[in-house]
Amino acid sequence: MADFVKDDAVKGISIKLIEKLPDLLGHIKPGRLLFVREVSSSQKVQSGSCRAVKPPYNLLDPNIMYIICVYFRAGWDSMTEAQQVLLVMHQLMHIGPDFDGVLLQHDASDWSFLLDNFGADYLHRKEVPNLLTANVER
Repeated sequence: MADFVKDDAVKGISIKLIEKLPDLLGHIKPGRLLFVREVSSSQKVQSGSCRAVKPPYNLLDPNIMYIICVYFRAGWDSMTEAQQVLLVMHQLMHIGPDFDGVLLQHDASDWSFLLDNFGADYLHRKEVPNLLTANVER
């Protein structure tokens, strides 16, 4: 079983992204998100996830609507800062526009911002620009 800890670095990246891209992420309330990082090795091969918090787990903290998680085994530590930013952006884009617990699935039109600016393989290329400092097209 994997172990998780709160992660202020992922939280910081998220807040900066929400501030930089209010037209895409302005509906997200960072105070209602829990940002965690896996600190033990699990069998997860994906880089991260966005999870809606549903009953009975929302009873632990009714303010938390979503959990943004990055995974140890998938190589968060070996990612460049630019890749980490894009991974967090990808997870934030799963949060539905009404911020009501709905998760958006991968859809080329919904993800066109990332695809158009960074290509389909943005999480696998070390040479991607940093979304926080790059000029991007909306």
